[in-house]
Amino acid sequence: MLKKLNKIFYFLIIFFYLSNLKTMEVKVLAMVNNQPITSYELKNKILTQIILSNQTIDQKTIDKSKNVAMNFLINMKLKEIEIKKKRIEIDYADVQKALLNLSSNDIVSFEKKFSQNSIDYELFKKEIKTELSWQRLIYTLYNDKVKIDEKLVDEELKQILSQRQNSVEFDLSEIEIEVNNENRTSLINQVLEDIKTLGFGVSAKKWSISPTALGDGKLGWVNLNALSPQIMNILKGLKINEVSKPIVKQGNVLFLKINDKKKEIIKKEDLENLRKRIIDQKTNEMFRLYSNSYISKLKNNSF
Repeated sequence: MLKKLNKIFYFLIIFFYLSNLKTMEVKVLAMVNNQPITSYELKNKILTQIILSNQTIDQKTIDKSKNVAMNFLINMKLKEIEIKKKRIEIDYADVQKALLNLSSNDIVSFEKKFSQNSIDYELFKKEIKTELSWQRLIYTLYNDKVKIDEKLVDEELKQILSQRQNSVEFDLSEIEIEVNNENRTSLINQVLEDIKTLGFGVSAKKWSISPTALGDGKLGWVNLNALSPQIMNILKGLKINEVSKPIVKQGNVLFLKINDKKKEIIKKEDLENLRKRIIDQKTNEMFRLYSNSYISKLKNNSF
């Protein structure tokens, strides 16, 4: 009988309690389609989350990180299984490029942080490789389905130009969390409390399931016209450094922060660059929706 994987959490609450991460013996905590998640992997992921978000390692921080780390590992196992099934391969150079970006071009110091805190750096590299492979898989599966109506984009740009409207862009950061009916309210409150006390970037590293998490959740500059009407209306009412209310998207919950914003008078010669940025942003959003939908399907159909 198929069961939703999030039911594992209820088992873990009873079975698993990390009283001491450093002395814990290795046990199998859960099986995902016959692939084990071990206590060593969970310990390593919890410590990675805590260290990379510059938090103190104590029991309270560990307890708050457990479910997030476990859900991350479940998703990783599902992705690994699917990547292997579809025979997706990426180059070592792609992993190195991602690590350079995450380490601000100082991989040596970045890796040293892992060794100093007894964290398995190779497991972290494996996660990066899996995520990059997953992105390639989603592109391979859905590239033909991602179609942006460029005529509508052109009409939108013509309207902007004819009305001499300004181009509004936001420098955004995001936190995306996975919730269910049982934990939605408590999880949202925990994230909001951490944003308030720890800051948005630290909270993104700790909670977010988005690939942007390791980069403090930073999305970069996004044109207002490329956003959905729902998000557009929410952002219009926010000031710089304000965080949005929780936004429900495909069962997940999204928090957005405006780091900066700018307005530019659109000139005719600028339209092509603006057009390309809008198309790219809409395309990336569609791939993201397909990715979330695919992992949810795998989770719902897995043992």
